[in-house]
Amino acid sequence: MFPEWRGDILASGLVAAAIVRLDLDGDSVRGEERLMPGIGRVRDVAVDDDGAIVVVLDSPDAPVLRLVRRD
Repeated sequence: MFPEWRGDILASGLVAAAIVRLDLDGDSVRGEERLMPGIGRVRDVAVDDDGAIVVVLDSPDAPVLRLVRRD
């Protein structure tokens, strides 16, 4: 779903309140992009079987988010 991110790292952090994408070039980080800044405390981020990004926020009433590419 996001082929341009293949091989990159998606990370979450409770303090960062964002999803961070690390653009890798071999063993080195070429760049960093903060996705959805201010979304809240991100408990976990994963990639689903179909390539969608699944985000779990640190809030009992927060929905599980599924991020897909807009057509």
